[in-house]
Amino acid sequence: TYFDTIGIATTDYGNIVKYYFSIDDGKTYKDSTTNSYTFSGLSAGVYNMRFYAEDSNGKRSDIVSES
Repeated sequence: TYFDTIGIATTDYGNIVKYYFSIDDGKTYKDSTTNSYTFSGLSAGVYNMRFYAEDSNGKRSDIVSES
């Protein structure tokens, strides 16, 4: 089992209200109102992860990538 933590921060925007997580290089995203998401049932392999956050004004953070 491998866990990785990536931080996303915003400045001068509203409160973060939604987080988006992808393991297929951004083709599809799972959304969450908390800053974590667990993908289950994954096979061993390399996943191209992407993350971003959205604030209460509808502004989105830059996409953070990790492999």
